[in-house]
Amino acid sequence: MRVLLLNKTKDEEKLGGPYRWARELKKILSEKIILEEFSTNWKQIFTKKIFRGFQKIKNCGIVHVYVSNLGILLLTLYAKLIRKKILYTCHGDFFREAKSRGIKLFIKYYLLALLADYFVFPSHFLRKRITTRIKKRSYVIYNGIDAKRIKKKAKKIRRKKGEYLFLAITNFDYKEKCDAIVYLIRAFEKLNQKYPNTRLYIAGGGEHLERIKSRTRCKNIIFLGPTQNIYDYLNSCDCYLHISGLDNLPLAILEAMVFSKPIIASKVGGIPEISKKIILVNNNVQEILEKMERIYHQKKKKVEYTKELEKFSSENMAEKFIKLYNEILHDKYTKF
Repeated sequence: MRVLLLNKTKDEEKLGGPYRWARELKKILSEKIILEEFSTNWKQIFTKKIFRGFQKIKNCGIVHVYVSNLGILLLTLYAKLIRKKILYTCHGDFFREAKSRGIKLFIKYYLLALLADYFVFPSHFLRKRITTRIKKRSYVIYNGIDAKRIKKKAKKIRRKKGEYLFLAITNFDYKEKCDAIVYLIRAFEKLNQKYPNTRLYIAGGGEHLERIKSRTRCKNIIFLGPTQNIYDYLNSCDCYLHISGLDNLPLAILEAMVFSKPIIASKVGGIPEISKKIILVNNNVQEILEKMERIYHQKKKKVEYTKELEKFSSENMAEKFIKLYNEILHDKYTKF
């Protein structure tokens, strides 16, 4: 079995969930099957490199895509023309995200979806959202993480004695997603007035970061920007918050589980599918404040997510993808 994973070039990659998902998938599948990667961008459609991509597509059984640009669209179109099987792992609701990122993003991902033969979604929520508009054979395979590797990488950050740390992670490129952080900011400002030993770290970069930063002057709210050592902060915080107006199945929540953190998260997208141990909230200042205060006073500092980490393991994800690849090659269909 030979699978070709199409990717953007490194200069286009970001630190977002889909890229971390792809790195994990490549790492574990490369040990089990013949998995090749080919990276391209729009500039390369006028160079010899695109012909190397055509050759790789000829030699593979399945073309697996998860991101889109002009180069990837051209290669996917070629795969379609020579009747290669195309699998598209869809990580976001591009119909809704078009409001935040513009029509160009929508067109890129909509065309990719039309060219694909099969869909994979990381949540049942997203599967329902997309397949009501585009009818394709589809599967749900949850995102997977390597808990042991994550724990091994993590260190502790310096903190003051008696300090209580909250951590939030978001992508400031998506307006609808990051606008919800303002509810968290207002909730924390009230909490911090009552409990001055609290501190909130907000990690993530993007075009709306400075606008959101300008919404608060609270000295105990620290914007970290794009953060390479995010596992150190997840390991060191007392509570993880995932407050978002737009999301699917965030890797950050799974990574917070590795460190047994109490988790407060918005009731959006596929988040309710992850675990009943997550404290779900509506994007409302008072509701977020009440849950933060409850966690602050909680004597039990750790939450065990053993079953969840088995369900969302990279091994489990890899096994399901290998099974799916085999079924696609033999034109079978099993419900996951």
